[in-house]
Parts: sequence; C-alpha cells; structure tokens
Amino acid sequence: MLKIEDIGLLKITKCKDWAVYFTYDTEAYLLHGSSDGGESSVTLYKRNLTPNGNYDLEAIKSNWGSSYLLHNYIDYKKPLVYSQIDTTKFVVRLVKNKLAECDLISINDQTEYDKRVMEKIQEHEKEIQRLRGELL
Repeated sequence: MLKIEDIGLLKITKCKDWAVYFTYDTEAYLLHGSSDGGESSVTLYKRNLTPNGNYDLEAIKSNWGSSYLLHNYIDYKKPLVYSQIDTTKFVVRLVKNKLAECDLISINDQTEYDKRVMEKIQEHEKEIQRLRGELL
C-alpha cells in the first residue's frame, strides 16, 4: 500500500476522466478507474520505468467504486490548472477508499471534509432554487 508521509511530496501530473497520474517522492503512480457493465472499480498502480522508456504497471490496491476520478478525487473545474488541485483532498480520498495510508489524515479529517463538501452542495442547491424562483 502507498504510505504518504508528506503531502507536499505529492504532485498530480496528468488527469483524465478515468485516470489520475501523479508522483510521490520521485515515484510515479497511476490511479485508474474502469467500468464494466455497471460495475466500477479503481486501481492504484506504481509505474515502473523500463529500460526502453516505457512504464510497467504494478498493481498496488483495488477497490470497488466510481470510475469517474475527476469528480471523486479532485475538484474538477474548467480549465483544469494542475497547480491549483487540492492534493490534500486527493490524499483524503485515497485514504478513505483504502488505497493509501497517511497518518496526517485522520478519520475526523475525512468526516469533516465530507461535511464541508455536503455544505457546499447544499449551498449550491439553495442558489439554484433561488434562481429558479426568480425565473418563474
């Protein structure tokens, strides 16, 4: 399992709907989502550089869950600016989904983060209702 001891050493390098490429302490990783007929899973891979310049993928851990990674693991906003991605949220999600360990992230942090996300969703829903009322 990936053990994260310093969130500052984590850098997200590339994102797609189904994949997040990142480095941690000079090691390359891939978080890959896949879906097959309604069942989705997420797998964390270590990317090992081969002598010919390609990468071999070494599976570290898999978990059932949504394969849409941009929504579930990072705050996706267009345009995506990699330097503005909340790496703490990314680590919280990895830990919560049992794909990584990080002593810096406690269960309380995860619960508190989830509460903040729900509060933002509720704020957006209220704003949508308000705007609908103005239109009618």
